[in-house]
Amino acid sequence: MSSNKKARKEVEKAYGEGCMFERASIEKRLNQIKGIEKYEDYKKSLNYKESTRKKLESNLTYHHLIHKEDDGPTTVENGGNLHELPHRYLHNLPRDQEEIANEMIRQYKYNIDAGVIVPTPEGDLMGESKVKPFVPYPIEIPDEVTPKEKTAHKKFVDQYKVQSNETSVQKRRRERRKAKQADKEVLKEINNYAR
Repeated sequence: MSSNKKARKEVEKAYGEGCMFERASIEKRLNQIKGIEKYEDYKKSLNYKESTRKKLESNLTYHHLIHKEDDGPTTVENGGNLHELPHRYLHNLPRDQEEIANEMIRQYKYNIDAGVIVPTPEGDLMGESKVKPFVPYPIEIPDEVTPKEKTAHKKFVDQYKVQSNETSVQKRRRERRKAKQADKEVLKEINNYAR
């Protein structure tokens, strides 16, 4: 049994059956973010036959939240189960946009771990969420909002604003490069000292 297949089964045991893309309403939530290609548009662009599309929308796959190429482990903690077509859609998005969807999957899993969502065969039972809403980018405010409301909204957005445009993957890569450079400098000093 492959490690992805084993992890998919473990994720299923821990978080329930089915596609987390659907169960966590990720398509609907991504559609509300300006600049991200809609899942429906992506599906239309593929021009698949109906039978192929249905197969891809029912085949469950394991999705690495931190990519395997970035040393992301194949574990329950680092994965989510997605049908193959939404899985392809996420990997088709730019990395920073995919990371937004990955964060939604993490929040969904956190809510299950916290007992806020209880997965059942009939669907998820929802309680009150303990997770702060994920706001990936500041939301535009219409002109008819009062200045006091604008200030309150700005404080809310600032609370969740990403500190930089750098994704977590890019940050890890930068930190790895920095560590390698530091190692090279230490080796250079050792070689100079040894002479």
